[in-house]
Amino acid sequence: MAAPRRCPVMWDIVEEHLEEAAFLASQWQRARHSPDYRLHEVAQGPEARLLAHLDGLACAGPEAPERLVIPWLESTRPEEVFVAALALMATGAPLDWLLPFFSEAPGPRQTALFRALRLAPTAEVSKFLRRRELQATPGLQAAALGLLSLRGEALEAEALLPLLRSESAEIKTAALRALREDLPAARPLLESALGAQSPDVRIAAGETALALGYPAALHALRRPVASTAPEAARVLAVLAAAGHAEDVSRMAAALDVPALESAALWALGHSGWRHAAELCLEAMKHDRTARLAGESFSRVTGLRLEGDFARPAKADEENGLPPLEEDDLDADLVPSPEATLPLPDATAVARWWAKEKDHFSPKTRYLRGQPLSPEVAWKALSTEPMRGREQLALDLAVQTQGAVRFDTRTWANRQTAALATGLTAVRTGRPRLTTR
Repeated sequence: MAAPRRCPVMWDIVEEHLEEAAFLASQWQRARHSPDYRLHEVAQGPEARLLAHLDGLACAGPEAPERLVIPWLESTRPEEVFVAALALMATGAPLDWLLPFFSEAPGPRQTALFRALRLAPTAEVSKFLRRRELQATPGLQAAALGLLSLRGEALEAEALLPLLRSESAEIKTAALRALREDLPAARPLLESALGAQSPDVRIAAGETALALGYPAALHALRRPVASTAPEAARVLAVLAAAGHAEDVSRMAAALDVPALESAALWALGHSGWRHAAELCLEAMKHDRTARLAGESFSRVTGLRLEGDFARPAKADEENGLPPLEEDDLDADLVPSPEATLPLPDATAVARWWAKEKDHFSPKTRYLRGQPLSPEVAWKALSTEPMRGREQLALDLAVQTQGAVRFDTRTWANRQTAALATGLTAVRTGRPRLTTR
């Protein structure tokens, strides 16, 4: 009996799937950093639609990669490259088809390819990341090492120690982030990295040292904040995750440095201390900082900035259109995540705080009005706005001394499944990785 004839592929429809997927990839990326989305909303909204279009591409059969996907991999637009790589993996085409694009000079195309590989669940990706071609330059080697680490693939000490000694700041940074155990041979290398010349190396060393319980890390991290070094903004976020009350004064001092003001407000909100909430309340009185200060105050106290606790935006903010003579035609018309935050009514919030502040102990860290613990932080990964979840995951890693790690950049549906099954691991402190 003759095999049934396969219906001809309607390539114009397949190309529409690719174009829609590229658009939705941008929407998905934006939603991942939005204060207006929660995890389930991302999973059920832009992500579900993006995955549906990728499924449509997979149904096009073995001709799809060569006919449509490969040309898109040559695009100069990162989102098209990102979607093309996802589509290639969805069709089951060999990952080796991506190798020529890794031989180019580093740039947005390679970044987009690594972003796509990060989302792939298959074991073939782990093998691909170890290919000799991806060890050709420090940048490629560092990116591949970073992805292997995120996928939960621990490197043997024999392989990791030489990378920690590398002269390349990129490789050393990736190796520090891949260090998940307190290896005796790695201790002097980690302590040395805390004083490295490269800010990226110092930050990575600080995060890893805190997660492994090294007391020297805090002293090393506090120096850049005191000197307003270039990495001070990132250091403030790490100090917030460390959760020491004495660092609130450093965050308060950073409020007086214009370049650090936003980072300081962010850190205050994630520090969780009562005094931090009071500093945010003061910053709400100024239009320049009101939205960020309100966001951080809410994160500590749990007060929802709506109804009587919010005030309407000014008319020029609402319509968003500057006078024609001042209009920048090259500007990005998509508002920043901060621009969509509610505008707090500082007077109403102050009245509420006067009644409620005695319920907050100065010796306790809080998240949305609850005493902060690893269990509370884990549950909050399901309910917090997407903006801020990466910081919450860092806090969780530090507070559990690296026992619990969570990748907030993978598919939302994969995160949802991990959160539903991982609470026991958090309670027991058993290691938990979610990128596979």
